[in-house]
Amino acid sequence: MTSGDVTDFYDQLAEDYHLMRSALDHAGFTNVAWLMPEDTGFYQPVVTAHAE
Repeated sequence: MTSGDVTDFYDQLAEDYHLMRSALDHAGFTNVAWLMPEDTGFYQPVVTAHAE
């Protein structure tokens, strides 16, 4: 994997988080938080939010 591939990966990841956050906001969720693998021990990020 080249440094360009890593940059592309992180750019796509940032876009994915933005799209997910927009969808959660649009659906009325509040207090959206992302928990990263290094904090949870899970392989993928975990999102938490409150439904009102």
